[in-house]
Order: sequence, then C-alpha cells, then structure tokens
Amino acid sequence: MTSWQDIQQGAKPFIDATRYLELAASAGMQQLQGKSGKQFWMHTMIPTIVMKAFSCELMLKAILRHESIDFGKIHFLNTLYDLLSSSPQATPQSKAIYESIKVDVISEMGDGYDEARYNHDFDDAANLFVDWRYFFEESTSSGKQLTAPITFLDRLFQELEKQKNALS
Repeated sequence: MTSWQDIQQGAKPFIDATRYLELAASAGMQQLQGKSGKQFWMHTMIPTIVMKAFSCELMLKAILRHESIDFGKIHFLNTLYDLLSSSPQATPQSKAIYESIKVDVISEMGDGYDEARYNHDFDDAANLFVDWRYFFEESTSSGKQLTAPITFLDRLFQELEKQKNALS
C-alpha cells in the first residue's frame, strides 16, 4: 500500500506544474491581445485544468491515506471527498477536515455561494481530469462543449493544498 507521504510527494510535480501553467497563462494574457491572447489562454488553461484536477485527486488521496481511509480505485473528486465523512473508517478528524474544506471553499467563493452550489460544483468537477485530458475527442465527436467550474476548482485546489500541508 502506498503511504500518504508517497502520494503527497507524487502530487508535488503536478501541483508545481499547475502553478507554472497559471503563471504562464496570466503573463500571456497580460501581454497578448485579441485572437492570439485567447489562443494562448486556451493553450495554457486546458493543461492547467487537467493538472489542477489531477492534483486535487492526489491531494485528496494523500489526505485519505493519512486518515487511514481506503479509497480503492476511485478517481472521482466528489466521491473521494465524501469518503472523509462517510467512509466506515471516517474519524472525527477526517470529518473535521471534510467540514473545513467545505466551509473554507464556500467562504472563499463569496456572497450568494452556498452549500447547494458547492455540491453542484463538486459534482461538475468530479471527473474533470478525464473529461479535459481528452477535450479534443469529446468536443469533436459529440459537438458538446466542455465546461469546468474554474473558480471552484481554483478554491478547492488551494484548500486541499492547505489541508494536506497541515498534515505534514
């Protein structure tokens, strides 16, 4: 079984890559205008969404492993998150982490953002890693345009990193 430290270390390159991509996207948007700026944003945001979603998955798994909660072969963010409170191995500490993540993300999202919206966004973000890493297949085969709750994903990423680091 992989230890929580191993999962945490495995998450680090993806967390770092996410930060670099965000910096590149921000700098590019400030320097480029019009069509080239939008194109540059797309070329950095798609990998950022993929890396950020995968980083969230790994951080959740590190937290779960730290709390001795088995997650099996689950990859959905919302299902992993729910294990913190609903797993048979859930403890008062894991339930406190679950609540802290929810309260802090809702608070960071601002006025009018509530638990119902939080749950909705978590469901929308559940499979972003898979959906967005093959964005070109989905958008061309079905004609469906992919969406992502980017602000929620940003806040979740920050909160999971904070929670993971607090366990170190």
